[in-house]
Amino acid sequence: MQQSMARDFESVEQAMTDEAGLPMRNRPVILVVDICPVRRRGIAATLAGSGFDPKSLPDLPSPSGLPGADVPAAIIYCSDDADLTGVGDVRRAWPAVPLVVLLANATSAEYREVLTHGASAVLPMNVELGELVHAATLVINGLVVLPKVAAGGLTGEGSHEARGAGLTDQEVRWLKALAGGITVAQLARDARYSKRSMYRRLSVLYRRLNVRNRTQALLAASERRLLC
Repeated sequence: MQQSMARDFESVEQAMTDEAGLPMRNRPVILVVDICPVRRRGIAATLAGSGFDPKSLPDLPSPSGLPGADVPAAIIYCSDDADLTGVGDVRRAWPAVPLVVLLANATSAEYREVLTHGASAVLPMNVELGELVHAATLVINGLVVLPKVAAGGLTGEGSHEARGAGLTDQEVRWLKALAGGITVAQLARDARYSKRSMYRRLSVLYRRLNVRNRTQALLAASERRLLC
């Protein structure tokens, strides 16, 4: 496994050195973890052209699995669904390294949850690469970066009922739809998510309500007067 990761690192480093014409040594190392190879390489190429030394992998290595003595100046982690366990794994593996998380189709509550996992920055997956590099620079210098939708949630914007339960207005609408008898498959189609992604998002919603399933979630929502 370490040999495979070493080859990946070596190929990325060689390609970036050839393209930029500059040695990668002494540049700040940024670890890019993304299962999508095209996106991963695009991020790595942009970082290399901006003066960083990107180490690109589909999965998170352990600190001992990173070749050489390189300690990342920052980590960019891409998450395509609402299962945020990977964010916690990154933070546990590298507790002192600034973490930038990219989320696809995230709600403001999911942005907030990523911040509670210890991320220094959380951005939408479709962020411009130049803005991503800027965010990486900011977190390396000790700042926190987040989009307006997440900042609004932290400052208390949104409905009173949803804030009281820690839910977004969209999640409340999902609960109302489920209470009305809609199936998860129908809900996924209406929200333009895959069925699997919808189940994961609902699991996150249930967790915020401290329940385990749909029935318990609807009971909890009713008690909180979220279904009125």
